[in-house]
Amino acid sequence: MKKNYILKIALLFVVIALVSGIYTFIVIPSVRKDMQKQFDEKIAMQLKSYRQVLVYNGATPLLEGSVITEVNRENFTLIQMAKDAITSNYVTSFDDVIGCEVKYTICSGQQVSYENFTDFISTNDADERLKEFKIAGLVAEHAMIGNYVDIIVSYADGYDVVVPKVQIYDIAIDGEHGEYIRDDEGKYTIVVSITEAEHNDLIHASNDGILDIRIYHNEKQEPSVKTYYHVDY
Repeated sequence: MKKNYILKIALLFVVIALVSGIYTFIVIPSVRKDMQKQFDEKIAMQLKSYRQVLVYNGATPLLEGSVITEVNRENFTLIQMAKDAITSNYVTSFDDVIGCEVKYTICSGQQVSYENFTDFISTNDADERLKEFKIAGLVAEHAMIGNYVDIIVSYADGYDVVVPKVQIYDIAIDGEHGEYIRDDEGKYTIVVSITEAEHNDLIHASNDGILDIRIYHNEKQEPSVKTYYHVDY
C-alpha cells in the first residue's frame, strides 16, 4: 500500500513537471509571440496615423517678408504629430523652404505650412543698383533677407536716418556653419538696392559715423523721415 502511495505521488510530480514543461516551452512562448505580434501591429497602426512635420521653435517670431536661409536651420525641428492634428499642406523638410519668403508671420511652436511662404521677389526701381555695405549690427541678428529696414548712421550723441525703408537683398552668410559672417571689426555685410544719390549718402555717412539698421515689422509700415543730408564744408 505504501509503495503504491509513493508511486502515485511520483507519478503526480511527473505529470506536473510535464505540464509545466509544456507551458514553459510551448504554451507561454506561443502566447508571448501572439501578444508581441498584436503589440507590433498596434504600434504600426499608430505610427501610420502620425506624420513628420516641420515646426518653428525660434525664440522670436519670423516676420513676414523674411527670407529663410541656413542661419534659420537651428530654429526649426521635425516632430511626429498625429495625422488629425496636422495643418494642411504641411512641410516635412527644412530644405524645402530655404530661399522662400515668409508670407505670414510665424510664431514659436507653430507647424510650418507651404501656405506660410511665397517666392522671394526683391522690390526695386529702374534707377536702383545692388550695393554692399558694412553695418554695425543686425538688431541682435534678428534681421533677415527680405526685411525692410532703415539704414541709419550713429554718432556719439545720436543718429540720422540715411536711407529709409530699403529691403535687404542679401546678407553675407557662412553656409557651412549657418552663421552670419562678421569682419575683423565685428561688422556684418548687407546688400541693398539703392539709387546713386542714396549710395553717395551712405558713403559720406559711413565717414561721419557708424552705419547700422533698424527693422520694420512689415512692408505696410510707413517709411521713416530721412534726416541725413551730406554737407560739403
